[in-house]
Amino acid sequence: MLLSVIHQHLKFAAQGDIPSDLGHFSKGMFSKGIIMVLTYIGIAVPVYIVFFVLALILGELAFVAFLLMFPLIIYGVVKLLLFPSAYFIEDLSPSDAIKRSWNLTQDNFWFTFVVYFVVAMLFGFLSYLFIVPIMVVFGIIMGIGDASFESSFGVLMGLMYGMLYFFQLIFSSAQFISLGLHFFNLRERKDGTGLREQIDQLG
Repeated sequence: MLLSVIHQHLKFAAQGDIPSDLGHFSKGMFSKGIIMVLTYIGIAVPVYIVFFVLALILGELAFVAFLLMFPLIIYGVVKLLLFPSAYFIEDLSPSDAIKRSWNLTQDNFWFTFVVYFVVAMLFGFLSYLFIVPIMVVFGIIMGIGDASFESSFGVLMGLMYGMLYFFQLIFSSAQFISLGLHFFNLRERKDGTGLREQIDQLG
């Protein structure tokens, strides 16, 4: 859902007109989000089945085989990183969005990999700047509580995990936005859409 909202916003931002009406903004967003999730499942399930079959066939050598296949998995993940952006922003079908992501990252694989790695590390580190102090504070609170405090233990744990999840969502949003901007960057490099539009405006 978060991925859908972010890319819906990027889509309208690219058009230069972000609707103030929630109904207009969310039109088609939920169905596209569901289809996107189903597409991810459709990609992931066959991969898991292949891993499971390999594990049964190879037995003790399965771990070695998975290590050898790890670069291939990373390659596939990076090539599909821009699938949500292409799917929402360019309003493509799931199959066309996969092809679009694959083509945009062609000749830009390492650039995309570095962008994702740096963004993930940066926002992961920033999230822990918030998460660690929260865990320390809650640990102290729970440590100094007496026996009567145990009745509130579940509520405090729920509150702590809720706050941790909230900060993870915020920094995940920043990662999605960064990848969306990277999509626009690669699209400009590949298609030169901005340059063509400026030429057209000049007549």
